[in-house]
Amino acid sequence: MLFSLGDLAEAEGSPEEQERLARRAGNFLAFCETKWLSSIVACLHGDLEPAEALAVEVLDLIVASHAVSGEPGALINLAYIRFLRGGEYQSFEEPLLRAIDIYDQMSAAPTDDPRPVLLLLRALGGRLDEARKTLPDFERYFRFEDPWTASLGEARLTLAAALVVLHEKDLARSLYEPLKEWTESSEYVLTGLASIPQLVTRVLGMLADICDAPGEAQAYFDTAINQAREIGIRSELAEACYWCASFLLKDGADANKDRANELLAEACAICEQAGMLAQLKRASRLAGVAPGSSSSPA
Repeated sequence: MLFSLGDLAEAEGSPEEQERLARRAGNFLAFCETKWLSSIVACLHGDLEPAEALAVEVLDLIVASHAVSGEPGALINLAYIRFLRGGEYQSFEEPLLRAIDIYDQMSAAPTDDPRPVLLLLRALGGRLDEARKTLPDFERYFRFEDPWTASLGEARLTLAAALVVLHEKDLARSLYEPLKEWTESSEYVLTGLASIPQLVTRVLGMLADICDAPGEAQAYFDTAINQAREIGIRSELAEACYWCASFLLKDGADANKDRANELLAEACAICEQAGMLAQLKRASRLAGVAPGSSSSPA
């Protein structure tokens, strides 16, 4: 709950103590959860090597204990970290395909649906045609009469981000108002309980942009950047800077171009320092076409 509310400092401060207590009590599930949380926090801070090591450790523990329901979420976490590190697409796609296979075989499906994550990573990786072919698999996420849960809300946020990347305007627009209403009522700040970690305001900014609501988009992006700085999550700060810059460059105003270049420079610096190679390439490419930028495409 602390994680979803964006209280990362509290969530970050508790794993060591929780792990100690879990070990003392012999509580295996609690031990796995603290390791998992530590991996997500490390990922958000841009410490990708220890994040991946923890993710592998958690997955090995879950597999060894035959706790099958935990595998999809652990595989999603591992896949996202590998994507951030710029690995070949097989390095993150294979865990997600394995997660989908497990998810589909379980009579009581776990809360972590891997499909929206796979769609997003394929889209971000430039595999647009493959991603679009799977869009019929997501019909249930547009049945808004179904009761909202945290896992359903997180899946829809991830799906929404993917639809923006794919430029699927009609589908993305249909998610905007329902997601605004749900996130406002739930006070969600940061996903990661049932999907990959993303700032809600950053995703809403992407949606507002594709919905031609520039005032709302700017407000959401400004909030996301401020939240990322305040919480200290470098991976999301880089993403928020990138998407805000992309939004600003559409306007054409000189002041916006200067601000966009500043944001892209910050995104590139974070990505380079953290080893977020896929995002570095994308941000460098956008910086290279931004007027007045001294950066060159990767």
